[in-house]
Amino acid sequence: MLSTDGALEGHDGCNSLSGTWSADGSTVTFSELGGTEMACPDVDPWLSDARSAEVDGDTMSVMDESGDEIGTLGRFDG
Repeated sequence: MLSTDGALEGHDGCNSLSGTWSADGSTVTFSELGGTEMACPDVDPWLSDARSAEVDGDTMSVMDESGDEIGTLGRFDG
């Protein structure tokens, strides 16, 4: 979840992720990412490699340090 104060929090059912984010238009930049590293079976910790994202409507395409897309997330209004 991206909070309006620039905080980032998430959970994949096994590991927690936290950090900060900022936006410039439709581009989101992630920084200070950290998280737990539990050895849970069948859980891919791909979000720990997130460095930026592009938002298009209700979809956020997440990029790694090289700018390659590593996954997508849908909008969550929670």
